[in-house]
Amino acid sequence: MATTKHAIEEDDVVALRVPLGPWPAGTTGTAVSLYEGSALVEVAEDDPPGSALDNLLNVPFEQLELRWSGRTGWADGWKPDGSPNGRDHAAKRSTTSE
Repeated sequence: MATTKHAIEEDDVVALRVPLGPWPAGTTGTAVSLYEGSALVEVAEDDPPGSALDNLLNVPFEQLELRWSGRTGWADGWKPDGSPNGRDHAAKRSTTSE
């Protein structure tokens, strides 16, 4: 299966491709710092409970999927509600259909 690689930058919203510790695949967070081959990702969820430091994950880029970028917006058709089951076609509507 081919995967699209994206350049992840600080403040981008990313999702885990694989489970990491107590966090399941698909968990989303914000890339708060970038390193040579990984990003420090802050998960904004309280589950599982723990200290705020438990919500900071150092994740290799190949285990991350870009969901939203300040440069390009929502990636790969992801809708603002996080639904992967369809594309947000609002931007493609013609003015006559509104």
